[in-house]
Amino acid sequence: AVVSTQSTGAYKSLEEVSFEQFKSMIALLNNFSDFEVAVRMYQIAKKPLSKVVFKRAAFISSGEEIHDDVLDLLFYVFDEAGDGHLSHSEFVNVMKTGVETGVWMFLTRC
Repeated sequence: AVVSTQSTGAYKSLEEVSFEQFKSMIALLNNFSDFEVAVRMYQIAKKPLSKVVFKRAAFISSGEEIHDDVLDLLFYVFDEAGDGHLSHSEFVNVMKTGVETGVWMFLTRC
């Protein structure tokens, strides 16, 4: 699978996502409610959701480590301000809607 992004600021170009990288993201989606609780604590504490925090929360909730290239891609897509931190509400709402509506279900059948 090829995913192209533009190289801007803190983000590098990602040419493709491997199957192992894809599987780690699916594991996160399958455990998204646990992930949401973890990152919600940061929002309540008014702490930014950095890549380090995201990666740790993803590992704790899914047991899978998100590859740095996939993490860069997620931050490229969801970092609204371009400051290296995710907007909790935008990211969680988009991902949670996909999980709840079954949009992501076709991915788990790979």
